[in-house]
Amino acid sequence: MLTSGDYEWLRPPVVRAEIKVRCALIVDYCTKGINELMLAAGANSFRLASPLQRFFRDMNMLRVHAYLDLDSACETHGRILQGLPPQTPV
Repeated sequence: MLTSGDYEWLRPPVVRAEIKVRCALIVDYCTKGINELMLAAGANSFRLASPLQRFFRDMNMLRVHAYLDLDSACETHGRILQGLPPQTPV
């Protein structure tokens, strides 16, 4: 059986929520950057041999991951700051 002492290594929820927001912001910035780059690069950048295509695909795939969703991360952080329980795992 686990006791409260088993979780001493975990950071407080507010710190974990801040880290989650920071991670989501980094993914959002990178996704917006690669999307702008792809707009300027043209259709040839979507060929399978193009590294840009892989960056575009990977960043846009990361963006839809539940942990890295910016809206969800900001909502969770705000709820914790207001003393409300988070609606998603932190």
